[in-house]
Amino acid sequence: MAINRRQFIQASVGTTLCTALPGLQAAETDPTLLIGASRLDTDHYAVSAISTDGRLHWQLPLPDRGHDVVVHPDNGLGVAIARRPGHYLVLFDVSTGQLLQQLAVDPAIHLNGHAAWIGNRLVVSASDAHNSQTRLQIYTLNERQLARTGERPFDYLGPHEIVFKQGQLVLAIGGLKTEGRTVLNRDTIQSGVLVLNPNTLAIEAAYWPDTHFVSWRHLTVDNTGQILVAGQNQALDEPSEPLLLSIRNNTMTPFQVPNLLWDRLQGYIGSIHACGARILASSPRAHWLGVFDRSSLSMTTQVLQHDLCALTSIEQQAFAASGTGQLWRDTEPSIQTRIIWDNHLTVG
Repeated sequence: MAINRRQFIQASVGTTLCTALPGLQAAETDPTLLIGASRLDTDHYAVSAISTDGRLHWQLPLPDRGHDVVVHPDNGLGVAIARRPGHYLVLFDVSTGQLLQQLAVDPAIHLNGHAAWIGNRLVVSASDAHNSQTRLQIYTLNERQLARTGERPFDYLGPHEIVFKQGQLVLAIGGLKTEGRTVLNRDTIQSGVLVLNPNTLAIEAAYWPDTHFVSWRHLTVDNTGQILVAGQNQALDEPSEPLLLSIRNNTMTPFQVPNLLWDRLQGYIGSIHACGARILASSPRAHWLGVFDRSSLSMTTQVLQHDLCALTSIEQQAFAASGTGQLWRDTEPSIQTRIIWDNHLTVG
């Protein structure tokens, strides 16, 4: 896709492309890995793990395309989740990439590519394959093996990302009724965010933004407890509504962006990540990464790099990986990893 770089530069708020951001350089001896789903070739997929200098540590083949990887905070285990509408979970050792378990999901359930660890439980975003209703799948870990132990249904369509951070379990309700990946209800989308009780999965709060065609799909929670949400415009011929939103003190606030930015991004945000006082959001369709101030929600920096989407951070250093193999590092030059990354990245 051709990008009008002049328009992006003029639209930014006193910024430059690929500006180095404040951060900490990871030491060469740091064992911390960047881990994400990836594609090996046309029909083969894997979880890939690299060090921050781009060195490949291991790759674990996946049965089909993966989407996100969720790493347990304490026990060194990770799970790769099938891309929507998928049907597998893969449990592995984060340090070595050793396969521990591959689980097949009931064909009546579609996985949506995301999950969250809560202690020894894994809560997986999932939908009814027939009507797209939310059917969260619950797995319990015992002796490095997962077993399905329950389900939590909700009368909402198309759940997507689920995260457990800062003591909050937060679920994006995309609002889409789908057949495969075809959207059937573009004109009647009800999309928002649920805050769930981590123990019972009961709804503690629900937020429904005043948007008509946005599917709110990705989210995170920063270290102050602020919920940050990213959406994708489903209107085929209408200008895009806001695509980034903050929920703070029960108040929903759109991000401050230059005029027409959402349309320049083709109405698509693929990932959102909080890194200290900064918020990162990416649009692979527009080859764009935006950096925002956490307090003001205003944009401070833009980066243009082809097919950039997957976001994560180590302490205060941010990383973004692309489908062309590039790894953007905010304090160092970008490097080529030769890995075709999917849309999400995590730290292990």
